[in-house]
Amino acid sequence: MSIKKVAFLYSRQLRLLFPVLCALLVIPAEPAAAQWFGYNAREVEAVKIDLDADFNGDGVIDNHDPADNGRVQITPPGLVIPVGGLNEARIRYKIRRPDRRGDTVVNLEIRPVLPRGKHEGQRSLEEEKRMTGRLRVWSDRSKRRLLLDSGDPNKRHVRFVREEGPAPQQLFIEGVAPSAIEGSLQLIASISNRGKVARFAGSKDYILLTVRR
Repeated sequence: MSIKKVAFLYSRQLRLLFPVLCALLVIPAEPAAAQWFGYNAREVEAVKIDLDADFNGDGVIDNHDPADNGRVQITPPGLVIPVGGLNEARIRYKIRRPDRRGDTVVNLEIRPVLPRGKHEGQRSLEEEKRMTGRLRVWSDRSKRRLLLDSGDPNKRHVRFVREEGPAPQQLFIEGVAPSAIEGSLQLIASISNRGKVARFAGSKDYILLTVRR
């Protein structure tokens, strides 16, 4: 018997046995997302975080109002806060399926946004504050709990672990000193996972801020 004929017979037998082998092995196919991220996509949380404020000054924070959303949030001057004023912002985050294998972390950060130049990284704190102005972020309108202070590098970030207690859903932003450059402060809200196994991709939102006299 020739080699070609032997090869033909073996290939025919394999074609006949293939459906039987598949039925016996029963290997479930992973969805494309699971293959891409390296874990089972059915175990991933779907998350989104949103940071909103009253940008058009009508006294209402409306997530569906175009004047309070979109480009206005990230285009200078952004949210304008008067010196001595107290503007409210709101954080909303959605988790479709609670994760029990890691901690869900909400981060709040206030960050200077300054023009790039030859003196970048060499500015003193006082020069930075002169350019950006100064803001404080409180968890309550009565200003009992300070969360963030743009004038203090040690108070520009705060973290809340959901399993230890909820993150604030309302923020109160106080104007302390005027900004020389509009939109030079950025308030960032993000949500991530602190577990050993990555359970979801994080989400982030931010707004620009300006302090005026």
